[in-house]
Amino acid sequence: MPSGEIASIKAIEQEGKPLTVAMAGDGVDIGLTGVEAGMLSPGGVLCHPDFPIPVASRFEVRVLTLGITIPILPGSQVCCLWISSPVSWHLTRMHRYRR
Repeated sequence: MPSGEIASIKAIEQEGKPLTVAMAGDGVDIGLTGVEAGMLSPGGVLCHPDFPIPVASRFEVRVLTLGITIPILPGSQVCCLWISSPVSWHLTRMHRYRR
């Protein structure tokens, strides 16, 4: 997901060693059949076709900043890296947390 392409896994490797199973968060190389490489993109998720991962168009995050010298103000545009793609977003609300 989100491409919706259906493929079969032909191999799973971790640091060049074959695996029979991988869990979420594992850093592995996956060999796929039945899908063109151009249909895949960074940040895609492998899932069972009967249980697709829902795609969000909006989400909320809490960001903790440490040691910044320029204040981030409501309405500021900020650029962050999401997976491996740059994403622009706008700050709409700020909460100050006190210790």
